[in-house]
Amino acid sequence: MTKPGRKPGCAKTGGRQKGTPNKVTAKMRDEIAESGETPLEYMIRVMRDEESEQSRRDDMAKAAAPYLHARLSSIEQSGELDVRQHIISDRPVSADEWEQKNCLGTATGAAEVAD
Repeated sequence: MTKPGRKPGCAKTGGRQKGTPNKVTAKMRDEIAESGETPLEYMIRVMRDEESEQSRRDDMAKAAAPYLHARLSSIEQSGELDVRQHIISDRPVSADEWEQKNCLGTATGAAEVAD
């Protein structure tokens, strides 16, 4: 039994062209164009109207914001970080000197960090 439709590899023929609006969408666009103001333009106009009530202006700003500004997304970092500290010195430092100056577990290291 064969499958209905066109055979694989054959070009599509007929039907609606890509990007062509349907009748409802085209009618809606025409009505908006005739009115002279889109819903977003209305919200911005009310938001900027200083004579409007402040709560109404705030509501219009909240409603218009998603159309004008991208929402920031939060990310969560997983895994451990490998933090390494590199100290540049003008002279070589021995392991004992390093322990004395930079280890927080020693008394001198803790005192230097607290200062």
